[in-house]
Order: sequence, then structure tokens, then C-alpha cells
Amino acid sequence: MDYGKRLESLMFENGITPTQLSEIIDCPPIQVSPRANDNFTMKITTIKKLSSYFNVTTDYLIGVSDENKTTNDLSKVSTDSLLIELRRRVK
Repeated sequence: MDYGKRLESLMFENGITPTQLSEIIDCPPIQVSPRANDNFTMKITTIKKLSSYFNVTTDYLIGVSDENKTTNDLSKVSTDSLLIELRRRVK
């Protein structure tokens, strides 16, 4: 699924219009218009704001992954992944 369709789906699920969303995340309406977004490059800051607002991963939003929800549940993260991240942060 392309970016525009994902964004349109997320807005529909949350009952929000492009105008309302643009006001919430403080960007021009054209940047969150599902039909227009397949025709130009999104700013990374806008993608991050959309991801945060809809509580989805940026990868899901831009079509890299079909896994759409972020996880804050550490029980779903492998021990190896946690150790690798811990070592990276300690360095």
C-alpha cells in the first residue's frame, strides 16, 4: 500500500480530515493530503509527527513495513535486541 492510501486509511479510522490534521501537527494541508502525497516528497519532520499522532511506525507510514503499531511493551522485544541496544547506548 502506498503512502497516500495509508494516510487516508489512518485519517478515516480516526475520523479526521486533512485540514484538521494539518492544524494538529502544524504543517500545510497539502502535506497531509492523501491524494497529493503520492506526487511529492514528504519532509521527515512531517512523517515523524504523523507517526507520533497516529501511533504507528514511520516504516508503516511510508510503506516499508506492514506492521503498523509501535510497541512499548518490552515483553515483545527479544533479550538479544535489548542487550544490543544497551551496549550501543553505553558506548
